Amino acid sequence: MWAIGWAVAATIGRSQTADVSNAPVAVGTNEVAVVASNVTSDVVTNIVVAPPLPRLVLKATDGSEIRWAEFADRPLLLLFWATWDEPSQRQVAEVQKLLQTVSNEVAVVGIALDETAASVNRFVRDQRLSFPTTLLTLKLLEDYGELTAIPTMVLLDRFHLPFRRYVGLTEAGALARDLRTLPIPAPGP
Repeated sequence: MWAIGWAVAATIGRSQTADVSNAPVAVGTNEVAVVASNVTSDVVTNIVVAPPLPRLVLKATDGSEIRWAEFADRPLLLLFWATWDEPSQRQVAEVQKLLQTVSNEVAVVGIALDETAASVNRFVRDQRLSFPTTLLTLKLLEDYGELTAIPTMVLLDRFHLPFRRYVGLTEAGALARDLRTLPIPAPGP
């Protein structure tokens, strides 16, 4: 089950729900939990929302830092791939194609499953990739779930909550359509 970014309520009984839209937030040691209010069941458990991603900083394969805060108020596409995987190579090309038309609307971070940064850097240079890439870490795997195949992509909305997950090769057109259906953030004060 993919609970990151989505409120998940386990209740006793049938068709019982919890409204957590205005619930207070309690900060734990390694997660942010939503405390349910307006509960229509006697028991609600396992309500979890993803950790606050703007604090996340990753080391790119070229030695620079990738900071989630740089992508504030922009959708973010996480691309799990490997240089040695032919479908991943085709997916990288599709993502590059997408960025030619929507580079101002979405940010992309590549997450390579390769063993060394050197092989990724060679591929990035040879293919002239326009997005930063990092190596897969346990933290990313924990936050964005099970990888059953590569390529896998996770599209985060403007609030950096998971919106859609893609397993296998996905065309740039499908990604562009999904970008148009993302929720728009409310205007600031």
